[in-house]
Amino acid sequence: MNQTLAKFGKDTLKRLLFQCTEPQINLFKRMYKKPSDNIDELTYHQVVDNMDDSKIDTALSQVERTIVKNFKKLERIIQKNSNK
Repeated sequence: MNQTLAKFGKDTLKRLLFQCTEPQINLFKRMYKKPSDNIDELTYHQVVDNMDDSKIDTALSQVERTIVKNFKKLERIIQKNSNK
């Protein structure tokens, strides 16, 4: 992968992960860490920096879907509370 695209993808992943919950970030870390990494010692930034470039596209898609899911859940909560 082109290094400029890889950097852009990783930077985007970091910005998107900031919008995720802690359990969602921990799942991401478990899925994308290197086998030798200890997730308790790494931030999600470090996991993203260390991940293989070939996994960036899949990771971006998964994190984007998670954010959409979170937003829809929040919308339902707001809608439910506004109807009370």
